[in-house]
Amino acid sequence: MPSLLLPDRRAHLEPSVLRGVRSLTGVPAAPLPSATPLMEAGVDSLGAVELRNQLQAVAGESVALASTLIFDHPTARQLAGVMMQHDARPTQV
Repeated sequence: MPSLLLPDRRAHLEPSVLRGVRSLTGVPAAPLPSATPLMEAGVDSLGAVELRNQLQAVAGESVALASTLIFDHPTARQLAGVMMQHDARPTQV
């Protein structure tokens, strides 16, 4: 995938994070705003660890994501920002 400008990368990363949230919570494909706290969307502590592990796989071994990632950055928008800082590419989470 060609390099995307920052706003475009965020626009691609947020839906990727939200897909991961939906798969963990079983929430249907209904729109989930990227500013919604993930814990309010149904992510529990085990789901937070699983989502962090999925994001770690996307980020690669050279990036160490904190085990508290979802608690420190509780929305898809914030998680996309963290992934952008680590130069992660949009993918299926």
